[in-house]
Amino acid sequence: MGKIISFFVAFVLLILMGFILKRQKISKVVSRFKYTLDYYKNFVELLNEVFQSKRINQEKYIWLTEKVNAMQRELGDSGIMHYYSDPLQGFTAKEYQLLINFLPEISSYIHEFDNSIMLERFNSSARWCTDMFIRHQGDLKEMIENENKILYNPLSCFAEAIRCIVALPFSILYWLGILSEGMLYRIKHSWFLKFVNAIVILIGLIGSIITISLGWDGFQKLLNNYF
Repeated sequence: MGKIISFFVAFVLLILMGFILKRQKISKVVSRFKYTLDYYKNFVELLNEVFQSKRINQEKYIWLTEKVNAMQRELGDSGIMHYYSDPLQGFTAKEYQLLINFLPEISSYIHEFDNSIMLERFNSSARWCTDMFIRHQGDLKEMIENENKILYNPLSCFAEAIRCIVALPFSILYWLGILSEGMLYRIKHSWFLKFVNAIVILIGLIGSIITISLGWDGFQKLLNNYF
């Protein structure tokens, strides 16, 4: 009986651990959303000032430029054009990073607004960048909503704890500086790790059901019959 209680305590602790991890995940996504929104507002304000007064707010431009690499990473696929063609400069590019390429060019556009072709090019780039921010904010909102929907689901919390435990060796390698953040992200979202998570979760749930039905001693006898 004591072993069954210990088993259930461990199960409940894993659910609690998963719940805490989910709250932390939601908090991180909320922080990312606020950061993206803040950058987007400053970016739009800079563009509006360029359009209206044909000058650049240097303080705002420097702030945006200092954070542009981090923001481009945050945008991920939303901030990339898989194929880009610039007829004016005569080049094409794959996996073109919109923000990090457009921001430095803003100052050069100020003196070209009398040129209708350059103005159209500027407007197009500005629209693309605006759209990518809106798309990314939508993705983050959806992530927050989806996580909140299953926040109090015990099975989902249990699965979250298992995912953390399975990925722990790779997280340790990241903390030691052996793995990069990008590599850790790819490993955590790889099909192999998802498959391992699914197997561990399935075994855990089957074990829980059998233990509840047969008791710990009955479960041990069942294992002895097969092994």
